[in-house]
Amino acid sequence: MGQQLSAIKYGLERIELAQQTRVPEAQLQVLRRSVTGLQDVLEELRSIAMNLRPAVLDDLGAASAVSWFCREFARSYPTLQLEEAVSVRDADVPERLGTAVFRSVQELLNNVAKHAQAHKVVVSLSRRVDRLVLEVNDDGIGLGSGGATARAFGSGRGIHNLRERAEMTGGQFTLSAADSGTGSHARIEWHLAAVEALTADRA
Repeated sequence: MGQQLSAIKYGLERIELAQQTRVPEAQLQVLRRSVTGLQDVLEELRSIAMNLRPAVLDDLGAASAVSWFCREFARSYPTLQLEEAVSVRDADVPERLGTAVFRSVQELLNNVAKHAQAHKVVVSLSRRVDRLVLEVNDDGIGLGSGGATARAFGSGRGIHNLRERAEMTGGQFTLSAADSGTGSHARIEWHLAAVEALTADRA
């Protein structure tokens, strides 16, 4: 549905561009409102889809699903070097966090691809005693006030969705400049309950 709506929106935008000198301004305004309405629908549809449990989690565990998505992402964006550092087993990720972890990786990588102008991105999923940590680092244009990444996260739903998803599942989301001085560093840390940490250790 998203692809079909995007195609319709693209078609309307081409019509608007082609007719700018031939059609009265009032009619162009109607066309522009239609394009804006389609964009709103696309954003809402994307938000709904991101809250659904992805089918791949039923076939694979969360850690394996993250590795799978990284491979698929790398194929889709061959000019962006992706380094995957998933050092946890599927059993290390509690069932309640599977969707949150997977969708967060999707959101973060999609934002890097669209806005960061990066050459390299590193995805890390690790466990530190009673904590599960997801980190995504890129070497893009960073988070300066004029940076496209900052505008994308700040003006869209990206940062809101990531922070809300993390908080709803007992995690904490932070976004900062990379230590290297270029690019950005996104981190989500979830505290594991004692029984979850023990179950992962036994597994």
